Amino acid sequence: MVSNKTIVLIGIFPNTDHGGGPAARIKNIALALKCVWLNPVVFLTGAATSNNEWQSIPIRTFSNEDAKFPYGRLRKNASAFWKMREALRDLVKCNNVGAVIFYNQDIWYSYGIFKECRAKVPFLQQYAENHIASDYKRGWLASSFIWEQACNFVMPRLSDGSIVISTSLFASIGRIAKFPPIIVPTIAAIPAPSSIPLFTPLVIVCISSGSRRDDIPVLLASASELAAKHVNCHIHIVGLQPKPRLQFVELAKSLSLDKIVTFHGFIDKPEFEGLLQQASLMVHLRTDDPSSRACFPSRLYEVFSYGVPVILSQVGDVERYFTDNKDCIVIPPSTCGCLTEAICWVATHPAEAAILGLSGNRRANEEFAHIRHGIAIRNYLENITNAGRFSGAPSIV
Repeated sequence: MVSNKTIVLIGIFPNTDHGGGPAARIKNIALALKCVWLNPVVFLTGAATSNNEWQSIPIRTFSNEDAKFPYGRLRKNASAFWKMREALRDLVKCNNVGAVIFYNQDIWYSYGIFKECRAKVPFLQQYAENHIASDYKRGWLASSFIWEQACNFVMPRLSDGSIVISTSLFASIGRIAKFPPIIVPTIAAIPAPSSIPLFTPLVIVCISSGSRRDDIPVLLASASELAAKHVNCHIHIVGLQPKPRLQFVELAKSLSLDKIVTFHGFIDKPEFEGLLQQASLMVHLRTDDPSSRACFPSRLYEVFSYGVPVILSQVGDVERYFTDNKDCIVIPPSTCGCLTEAICWVATHPAEAAILGLSGNRRANEEFAHIRHGIAIRNYLENITNAGRFSGAPSIV
């Protein structure tokens, strides 16, 4: 039996309630821990320093607006970070922390939290990215890239454990880690549709911020081919940042896709969910490069939540969890012709596509279940505790 001490999960990013981003991921890890009778608390940044709850889990947000912490001029969220350190220090002093899980691949922040834990409680670093220089406008000169690379090189050697999102990161982090990592992909509750959706005409939805690895130009090229084949469909690309949205609108105009493709920026949660409920096909593409292979798409829980067929690129860990023609359609990365062929198959085989969609929904429910990963993380914490000596660590009976 694990003691009733607190498991502190820390992220240096805002507390949000939508999407598959960092806040959703760290809160769902906390929920997985709660499902196996541990006591998580989540530290995030926010507009104000406050105590809230999500799914009966304490969520503490820390604001940058405090005269006592004038560090915001030095680094983004620095003031909030120092307040988090103080709060963590108080918990550790009270012998009330069983472990700390830190979600930010920034050596400056990560090492600061590690120092509060060293030799007192187990410190776990989570890794969800391994960017390449071309992901950033300034390349190797981008500070975010430098901090991330430093974190990936230094922290595995210092931390007591590592949570990674993919087999790619398991290999790279595991080569230098003090303790073997654990793989934790997306965690989320997947709703089960009560009926098989209709598929004519096709409403295709792609969720994307417009980043390089989302391969949106390939989707637009496929849309052009679908128009030439007179396939009755409409494509919605939702979640685009302002700059890539303008670029893709111009590209769509040059391909005469104005009536076939609709580009959405950030939309509020009710509108977003309403759009997804209208979908009859979900497309989630990835370029094949080290950055894409390292990052398992957290948004796959949304992609598989509506029981419609899903088309995925054969990149990274996709085939670790899903099987082509059984749970989804898997195509070679950046292949416009294969994407067009897959969409045409869905359009002409609605009954088979409906069965495929429901199978994918069931598979995602199994693979991303809270209890499944909660048990795995709890066992991992116990193994770390048994392997080390920590004055404030939870006892195992």
